Amino acid sequence: MAIEFLGHKRSLLDFIVHVIRRETGSKPSTIADLFCGTGAVAAHFKKVGYQVTANDHLNWCSISAAAELFNDGAPAFDGIMSLIEPTKRRLFESSAYEEVLDFLNTLAPVDGFILRNYSPASIKFCGVKRMYFTEENAGRIDAIRARIKKWEPRLTAGEKALLLSDLIHAANAVSNIAGTYGCYLKYWKPRALQPLLLNVASPTRGSKGPHHVFCQDANELAPQIETSIVYADPPYTKRQYAAYYHILETISLGDEREDFPTRISLPELHRFVELSHGQPREKGNTCAAPKAVPNARLRY
Repeated sequence: MAIEFLGHKRSLLDFIVHVIRRETGSKPSTIADLFCGTGAVAAHFKKVGYQVTANDHLNWCSISAAAELFNDGAPAFDGIMSLIEPTKRRLFESSAYEEVLDFLNTLAPVDGFILRNYSPASIKFCGVKRMYFTEENAGRIDAIRARIKKWEPRLTAGEKALLLSDLIHAANAVSNIAGTYGCYLKYWKPRALQPLLLNVASPTRGSKGPHHVFCQDANELAPQIETSIVYADPPYTKRQYAAYYHILETISLGDEREDFPTRISLPELHRFVELSHGQPREKGNTCAAPKAVPNARLRY
Protein backbone atom coordinates (compact mmCIF):
# COMPACT_ATOMS: atom_id res chain seq x y z
CA MET A 1 0.00 0.00 0.00
CA ALA A 2 1.40 3.38 -1.00
CA ILE A 3 1.66 6.05 1.70
CA GLU A 4 -0.68 8.98 1.17
CA PHE A 5 2.11 11.55 0.98
CA LEU A 6 1.29 15.17 0.26
CA GLY A 7 2.27 16.14 -3.29
CA HIS A 8 3.60 12.80 -4.53
CA LYS A 9 4.44 12.53 -8.25
CA ARG A 10 3.92 8.83 -8.99
CA SER A 11 1.61 9.58 -11.92
CA LEU A 12 4.06 12.10 -13.45
CA LEU A 13 7.31 10.12 -13.51
CA ASP A 14 7.60 9.68 -17.28
CA PHE A 15 6.60 13.31 -17.86
CA ILE A 16 9.26 14.57 -15.43
CA VAL A 17 12.02 12.58 -17.14
CA HIS A 18 10.77 13.70 -20.58
CA VAL A 19 11.02 17.37 -19.60
CA ILE A 20 14.46 16.93 -18.01
CA ARG A 21 15.83 15.18 -21.09
CA ARG A 22 14.26 17.74 -23.39
CA GLU A 23 16.06 20.52 -21.52
CA THR A 24 19.36 18.79 -20.77
CA GLY A 25 19.82 16.10 -23.42
CA SER A 26 19.07 12.40 -23.35
CA LYS A 27 22.38 11.08 -22.05
CA PRO A 28 22.03 9.94 -18.41
CA SER A 29 24.01 12.04 -15.95
CA THR A 30 24.09 12.94 -12.28
CA ILE A 31 20.92 14.35 -10.77
CA ALA A 32 19.95 15.56 -7.30
CA ASP A 33 16.42 15.38 -5.90
CA LEU A 34 16.60 17.93 -3.06
CA PHE A 35 13.09 17.28 -1.70
CA CYS A 36 12.71 13.59 -2.46
CA GLY A 37 9.73 12.74 -0.25
CA THR A 38 9.08 8.99 -0.36
CA GLY A 39 11.65 8.57 -3.14
CA ALA A 40 9.36 7.72 -6.04
CA VAL A 41 10.95 10.24 -8.40
CA ALA A 42 14.50 9.47 -7.22
CA ALA A 43 13.87 5.74 -7.80
CA HIS A 44 12.61 6.48 -11.31
CA PHE A 45 15.74 8.52 -12.02
CA LYS A 46 17.77 5.45 -11.00
CA LYS A 47 15.62 3.22 -13.22
CA VAL A 48 16.28 5.31 -16.33
CA GLY A 49 20.04 5.48 -15.72
CA TYR A 50 20.86 8.52 -13.60
CA GLN A 51 23.35 8.59 -10.74
CA VAL A 52 21.11 9.96 -8.01
CA THR A 53 21.59 12.11 -4.93
CA ALA A 54 18.39 12.16 -2.86
CA ASN A 55 17.61 14.32 0.16
CA ASP A 56 14.74 15.00 2.49
CA HIS A 57 14.56 16.64 5.90
CA LEU A 58 12.30 13.84 7.17
CA ASN A 59 14.21 10.76 8.25
CA TRP A 60 11.52 8.30 7.17
CA CYS A 61 11.53 9.83 3.69
CA SER A 62 15.31 9.56 3.35
CA ILE A 63 15.03 5.95 4.56
CA SER A 64 12.40 5.22 1.88
CA ALA A 65 14.70 6.72 -0.77
CA ALA A 66 17.69 4.75 0.52
CA ALA A 67 15.70 1.51 0.34
CA GLU A 68 15.20 2.14 -3.38
CA LEU A 69 18.60 3.56 -4.28
CA PHE A 70 20.91 1.35 -2.21
CA ASN A 71 19.34 -1.95 -3.27
CA ASP A 72 19.37 -3.29 -6.82
CA GLY A 73 16.85 -6.03 -6.19
CA ALA A 74 16.62 -8.00 -2.93
CA PRO A 75 19.74 -7.88 -0.72
CA ALA A 76 21.43 -10.99 0.71
CA PHE A 77 21.28 -10.20 4.47
CA ASP A 78 24.46 -12.21 4.97
CA GLY A 79 25.12 -10.67 8.37
CA ILE A 80 21.92 -11.87 10.05
CA MET A 81 20.86 -15.12 8.36
CA SER A 82 22.64 -17.15 11.03
CA LEU A 83 20.52 -15.38 13.69
CA ILE A 84 17.20 -16.49 12.27
CA GLU A 85 15.86 -19.64 13.88
CA PRO A 86 15.53 -22.46 11.33
CA THR A 87 12.04 -23.26 12.61
CA LYS A 88 10.94 -19.78 11.57
CA ARG A 89 12.12 -20.21 7.97
CA ARG A 90 9.90 -21.25 5.07
CA LEU A 91 9.84 -24.95 4.24
CA PHE A 92 9.96 -24.24 0.52
CA GLU A 93 12.70 -22.40 -1.33
CA SER A 94 12.73 -18.69 -0.63
CA SER A 95 15.08 -15.74 -0.72
CA ALA A 96 17.01 -14.48 2.29
CA TYR A 97 14.85 -11.36 2.19
CA GLU A 98 11.65 -13.41 2.43
CA GLU A 99 13.06 -15.43 5.33
CA VAL A 100 13.98 -12.25 7.22
CA LEU A 101 10.47 -10.84 6.78
CA ASP A 102 8.92 -14.17 7.80
CA PHE A 103 10.96 -14.06 11.01
CA LEU A 104 9.99 -10.46 11.79
CA ASN A 105 6.33 -11.21 11.09
CA THR A 106 6.34 -13.92 13.78
CA LEU A 107 7.65 -11.68 16.59
CA ALA A 108 5.27 -11.33 19.52
CA PRO A 109 4.10 -7.86 20.59
CA VAL A 110 6.10 -6.02 23.24
CA ASP A 111 5.23 -3.20 25.62
CA GLY A 112 7.03 -0.34 23.88
CA PHE A 113 6.78 3.32 22.94
CA ILE A 114 4.25 2.97 20.10
CA LEU A 115 1.93 0.78 22.20
CA ARG A 116 2.14 3.13 25.18
CA ASN A 117 1.55 6.31 23.19
CA TYR A 118 -0.41 5.51 20.03
CA SER A 119 -2.78 2.65 20.87
CA PRO A 120 -5.71 2.47 23.30
CA ALA A 121 -3.20 1.31 25.93
CA SER A 122 -2.12 4.97 26.10
CA ILE A 123 -5.00 5.59 28.54
CA LYS A 124 -2.90 3.85 31.22
CA PHE A 125 0.25 5.83 30.50
CA CYS A 126 -0.88 9.21 29.12
CA GLY A 127 -4.44 9.56 30.39
CA VAL A 128 -5.64 9.71 26.77
CA LYS A 129 -7.03 6.82 24.73
CA ARG A 130 -5.37 7.11 21.33
CA MET A 131 -6.50 4.99 18.40
CA TYR A 132 -3.75 5.27 15.80
CA PHE A 133 -3.14 1.50 16.00
CA THR A 134 -4.68 -1.45 17.78
CA GLU A 135 -2.72 -2.61 20.82
CA GLU A 136 -1.70 -5.81 19.02
CA ASN A 137 -0.33 -3.96 15.98
CA ALA A 138 1.32 -1.25 18.06
CA GLY A 139 3.12 -3.86 20.15
CA ARG A 140 4.30 -5.66 17.04
CA ILE A 141 5.62 -2.40 15.56
CA ASP A 142 7.64 -1.98 18.77
CA ALA A 143 8.93 -5.56 18.59
CA ILE A 144 10.01 -5.35 14.95
CA ARG A 145 11.63 -1.93 15.39
CA ALA A 146 13.59 -3.20 18.39
CA ARG A 147 14.81 -6.24 16.45
CA ILE A 148 15.96 -4.11 13.50
CA LYS A 149 17.84 -1.89 15.94
CA LYS A 150 19.48 -4.97 17.49
CA TRP A 151 20.54 -6.16 14.03
CA GLU A 152 21.92 -2.79 12.87
CA PRO A 153 25.65 -3.61 13.31
CA ARG A 154 25.17 -6.61 11.00
CA LEU A 155 23.13 -4.86 8.31
CA THR A 156 24.33 -2.92 5.28
CA ALA A 157 22.92 0.58 4.79
CA GLY A 158 20.63 -0.77 2.08
CA GLU A 159 19.40 -3.70 4.19
CA LYS A 160 18.64 -1.48 7.18
CA ALA A 161 16.80 1.04 5.00
CA LEU A 162 14.77 -1.70 3.31
CA LEU A 163 13.63 -3.27 6.59
CA LEU A 164 12.73 0.10 8.10
CA SER A 165 10.87 1.07 4.93
CA ASP A 166 8.97 -2.23 5.02
CA LEU A 167 8.00 -1.59 8.65
CA ILE A 168 6.90 1.98 7.90
CA HIS A 169 4.72 0.81 5.00
CA ALA A 170 3.28 -2.02 7.10
CA ALA A 171 2.45 0.35 9.97
CA ASN A 172 0.85 2.84 7.62
CA ALA A 173 -1.26 0.07 6.07
CA VAL A 174 -2.94 -0.64 9.44
CA SER A 175 -3.09 2.93 10.73
CA ASN A 176 -6.44 4.32 11.85
CA ILE A 177 -6.16 7.71 10.17
CA ALA A 178 -7.91 9.68 7.44
CA GLY A 179 -4.71 10.37 5.50
CA THR A 180 -2.08 11.96 7.72
CA TYR A 181 -1.11 11.56 11.38
CA GLY A 182 -2.38 14.88 12.71
CA CYS A 183 -5.22 12.94 14.31
CA TYR A 184 -6.72 9.45 14.55
CA LEU A 185 -10.29 8.33 13.86
CA LYS A 186 -12.80 7.74 16.66
CA TYR A 187 -13.92 4.44 15.17
CA TRP A 188 -11.76 1.65 13.78
CA LYS A 189 -11.34 1.52 10.03
CA PRO A 190 -11.50 -2.04 8.67
CA ARG A 191 -7.87 -1.85 7.57
CA ALA A 192 -6.74 -0.88 11.08
CA LEU A 193 -8.15 -4.15 12.45
CA GLN A 194 -6.05 -6.24 10.06
CA PRO A 195 -2.82 -7.76 11.46
CA LEU A 196 0.41 -5.90 10.78
CA LEU A 197 2.31 -7.66 8.01
CA LEU A 198 5.67 -6.85 6.43
CA ASN A 199 5.47 -7.58 2.71
CA VAL A 200 8.26 -8.21 0.22
CA ALA A 201 9.12 -5.02 -1.66
CA SER A 202 10.74 -4.82 -5.08
CA PRO A 203 13.59 -2.28 -4.91
CA THR A 204 14.11 -0.51 -8.21
CA ARG A 205 16.73 -1.91 -10.56
CA GLY A 206 18.71 0.50 -12.70
CA SER A 207 21.86 2.56 -12.54
CA LYS A 208 24.48 1.11 -10.18
CA GLY A 209 25.36 4.60 -9.04
CA PRO A 210 27.02 5.29 -6.75
CA HIS A 211 23.88 6.84 -5.29
CA HIS A 212 23.81 9.09 -2.23
CA VAL A 213 21.06 9.80 0.30
CA PHE A 214 20.97 12.64 2.82
CA CYS A 215 18.63 13.81 5.55
CA GLN A 216 19.35 17.52 5.72
CA ASP A 217 17.93 20.97 5.14
CA ALA A 218 18.13 21.44 1.35
CA ASN A 219 19.54 24.95 1.80
CA GLU A 220 22.46 23.57 3.80
CA LEU A 221 23.05 20.57 1.55
CA ALA A 222 22.91 22.29 -1.85
CA PRO A 223 26.35 24.00 -1.66
CA GLN A 224 27.96 20.71 -0.57
CA ILE A 225 26.95 18.57 -3.54
CA GLU A 226 28.12 18.59 -7.14
CA THR A 227 25.67 17.42 -9.78
CA SER A 228 24.71 18.04 -13.39
CA ILE A 229 21.00 18.50 -12.72
CA VAL A 230 18.89 19.56 -9.73
CA TYR A 231 15.27 18.50 -9.52
CA ALA A 232 13.62 20.64 -6.83
CA ASP A 233 10.02 19.94 -5.83
CA PRO A 234 9.61 21.71 -2.46
CA PRO A 235 6.73 21.36 0.03
CA TYR A 236 3.46 23.05 -0.80
CA THR A 237 2.37 24.11 2.67
CA LYS A 238 3.59 26.62 5.23
CA ARG A 239 4.04 23.83 7.75
CA GLN A 240 6.84 21.32 8.04
CA TYR A 241 5.62 17.89 6.90
CA ALA A 242 7.02 16.30 10.08
CA ALA A 243 3.85 17.16 12.00
CA TYR A 244 1.68 15.33 9.47
CA TYR A 245 3.83 12.18 9.60
CA HIS A 246 5.28 12.35 13.12
CA ILE A 247 4.54 8.70 13.98
CA LEU A 248 6.31 7.41 10.87
CA GLU A 249 9.23 9.66 11.80
CA THR A 250 9.30 8.19 15.31
CA ILE A 251 9.32 4.64 13.93
CA SER A 252 12.11 5.50 11.50
CA LEU A 253 14.30 7.23 14.08
CA GLY A 254 13.43 4.93 16.96
CA ASP A 255 13.89 8.02 19.14
CA GLU A 256 11.00 7.38 21.56
CA ARG A 257 10.66 11.00 22.66
CA GLU A 258 10.16 11.26 26.42
CA ASP A 259 9.02 14.89 26.17
CA PHE A 260 6.10 14.26 23.80
CA PRO A 261 3.02 16.00 25.28
CA THR A 262 0.24 13.75 26.57
CA ARG A 263 -2.52 16.09 25.36
CA ILE A 264 -1.92 18.23 22.31
CA SER A 265 -3.84 20.11 19.63
CA LEU A 266 -2.82 20.04 15.97
CA PRO A 267 -1.35 23.60 16.03
CA GLU A 268 0.64 22.65 19.17
CA LEU A 269 1.78 19.45 17.44
CA HIS A 270 3.06 21.51 14.51
CA ARG A 271 5.04 23.78 16.83
CA PHE A 272 6.44 20.87 18.84
CA VAL A 273 7.62 18.94 15.78
CA GLU A 274 9.01 22.00 14.01
CA LEU A 275 11.07 22.98 17.04
CA SER A 276 12.25 19.41 17.61
CA HIS A 277 13.45 19.31 13.99
CA GLY A 278 15.20 22.66 14.37
CA GLN A 279 13.05 24.26 11.68
CA PRO A 280 10.43 26.63 13.06
CA ARG A 281 8.35 28.02 10.22
CA GLU A 282 9.30 31.38 8.78
CA LYS A 283 6.28 33.50 7.99
CA GLY A 284 5.60 33.51 4.27
CA ASN A 285 8.40 31.05 3.49
CA THR A 286 6.51 28.22 1.78
CA CYS A 287 9.18 27.32 -0.78
CA ALA A 288 12.82 26.60 -0.04
CA ALA A 289 13.83 25.98 -3.65
CA PRO A 290 14.66 29.63 -4.52
CA LYS A 291 17.24 29.62 -1.72
CA ALA A 292 18.65 26.14 -2.30
CA VAL A 293 19.04 25.92 -6.07
CA PRO A 294 21.26 28.99 -6.70
CA ASN A 295 23.71 27.68 -4.09
CA ALA A 296 24.14 24.27 -5.74
CA ARG A 297 27.06 23.45 -8.03
CA LEU A 298 25.17 22.34 -11.11
CA ARG A 299 24.74 22.68 -14.86
CA TYR A 300 20.93 22.61 -15.03
